[in-house]
Amino acid sequence: MKIEQVILYFHGKLSNEMLQYFIKIMDLELIARDVQKNQRKRIISVMIESLQNVIHYNSRLHQEGQNIEKDTYFVFFEPVQGSTDYFLLVANPIKIGDASELKQRLDTIKNKTEESLHEEQLRILEEKSVPADGNQKQGAGIGLIDMARRCNGNFDYHFYDFKDNFKYFTIQFVFNER
Repeated sequence: MKIEQVILYFHGKLSNEMLQYFIKIMDLELIARDVQKNQRKRIISVMIESLQNVIHYNSRLHQEGQNIEKDTYFVFFEPVQGSTDYFLLVANPIKIGDASELKQRLDTIKNKTEESLHEEQLRILEEKSVPADGNQKQGAGIGLIDMARRCNGNFDYHFYDFKDNFKYFTIQFVFNER
């Protein structure tokens, strides 16, 4: 990957305030590249959901005394300058115990059709509700399904050995013009 193909890159501790800043930058960059509004919305929605997942997960780890937020990064790029395909790669450390459950959820999502993903999303919305105090230890899975639908199921992920009780999780979403 050549450096001129990178549109937006970040490495370090993410926060919701930074996320707002990245949304503005991303939208301006995509407008400058004449990306259609529908495509921009899909890309930005997946960026928001994936980075919020990282922020929430890292927050829980921080509360447990784990200080690994600095090992988080994301990069948004186009593979060839002028291409209509765009890639979003998000990476963060994840506890080994959480990796197998996440892999199972992602494998299930990856193997579903667009229609069955939509049905699953509706089913979860009907069955799951957030507790009255608004705290939910783990999401219902709607975000993962929504991201898969927005990139037409075109995503891939990996878990790499990292350190101590952690794996390094990467997920890459590919956005093609519809």
